Amino acid sequence: MQKYVERSITEDVRADLARVPIVALLGPPRCGKTLLAKKIAESYPSALYLNLEKPRDRAKLADPQRFAETNANAFVCIDQVQSMDELVPLLCAVIAVNTCPGRFLLASSLSREAFEKGTESLSGRIAYRELSPFFPSEYLKGTGTEQAMLELISRGGFPESAMAVDAVASLTWREAYLRKIEDGDVHAMKRFLKKCARLQGQPLDVPLLAQSLGQPNSAVRDRLDALQKARLIRLLPAWEGATDKRLIRDRPSCISATQVSATRF
Repeated sequence: MQKYVERSITEDVRADLARVPIVALLGPPRCGKTLLAKKIAESYPSALYLNLEKPRDRAKLADPQRFAETNANAFVCIDQVQSMDELVPLLCAVIAVNTCPGRFLLASSLSREAFEKGTESLSGRIAYRELSPFFPSEYLKGTGTEQAMLELISRGGFPESAMAVDAVASLTWREAYLRKIEDGDVHAMKRFLKKCARLQGQPLDVPLLAQSLGQPNSAVRDRLDALQKARLIRLLPAWEGATDKRLIRDRPSCISATQVSATRF
């Protein structure tokens, strides 16, 4: 059984739950959202955990009014929120019965931008926290030698990869994760990720990147979009100030590949 590693945002989530009815815990798949949500739920005497990928748990939300009445004073943790589009109206009905803080903790792999599109009606009643894969400071305590620390860092930050029994198991997990992102050639994806890691913090020139990979611009943009959705990279938009109402051409975006820059694929 995988041991629990204290996450750096835990107290921030608890603080949010003390002031608003709903907290959304967002992050890429397999980054530890479920484990963190369950750990927080343990501190509530009447906690209810639901996984919306399980039909039995989804059925419990079929009647919003009954659910609201039955769980009026419970702390409800709902996982895999992205699996149920009609959840927001249900939450509005439940919150109308009881507006006390700390009612719901929602876990979702959606980006904040995508999540906010469906939650406008919850404005002022919901807080957002994003959980990334492990920071080195979270799981490298007491690892011993510098070489041992570097070996762990090279596995990346996803918990199941970082805490695998050995390097081979870690690499196997990462390759399987890549296959879920893209059904194509895993070796081509590895090459692409290595390119992203080398470009970290630099202006992104898509045509130049496409030329170096021998691929069309459209294919490179599609792969960048897929990696952004998987939270393996993040494109930082250009920041420009416009003075005297003059049009200023945007500078290229920068690429942040924090989850792959150290990972040895």
